[in-house]
Amino acid sequence: MKRVCVLLPLVFASVLAGRPMSYEQKVYSTNIIIESAEHVFPQVLRKIVRENQSMEELVIMFVVPEKANIENELKKYLDNETNLQNEITAALYHVDNSATSSEGNPLLVDPPISNLITLGQTRRDLTLNVPEFLIDTIGLNRTHDEDYKNKHMMCRLKGLVKSMAEPFNYIIEYALGETLKSTGRVICNLTTIHNDVVWDLV
Repeated sequence: MKRVCVLLPLVFASVLAGRPMSYEQKVYSTNIIIESAEHVFPQVLRKIVRENQSMEELVIMFVVPEKANIENELKKYLDNETNLQNEITAALYHVDNSATSSEGNPLLVDPPISNLITLGQTRRDLTLNVPEFLIDTIGLNRTHDEDYKNKHMMCRLKGLVKSMAEPFNYIIEYALGETLKSTGRVICNLTTIHNDVVWDLV
């Protein structure tokens, strides 16, 4: 598998380029890193979904980076991209202990002529099957996998799956509803950018 050097701090790229990295550059470099880390990316996504980002932030990070409100919240979304890069770097180092060489260091290269819409489609292509893969994997190992009982996490994964299927109507909020007495499963309510509410079971 082709690897890139993900241990070089991305701040070096900014210093060497003599200017701060734009959001478009961040998304582009994150896409390159994700592409190099297919074997660890599911565990990275799982870890991040367990944490405290809002549903909308998760969806923008993994599904629709082009929808980030960079006019008013640029720093937040730059930080989210950096944090995702750092999580992948840590996972690669932990698994391989070998992410220390560079093949031309593509992180120092400006993105090709493109726009955030194109970069967003690339992000979806790279992450498309991962949320559903995690849901299936956790479900198959429900007896031993503690995440199966984490209904908040499972609902957030459902929101990512829904957003992958309909990125034009992506999920911005989630809420857990009642527990069904017959099965013990919980209703997961998902609110879209257009204020539609859909539901699933977790």
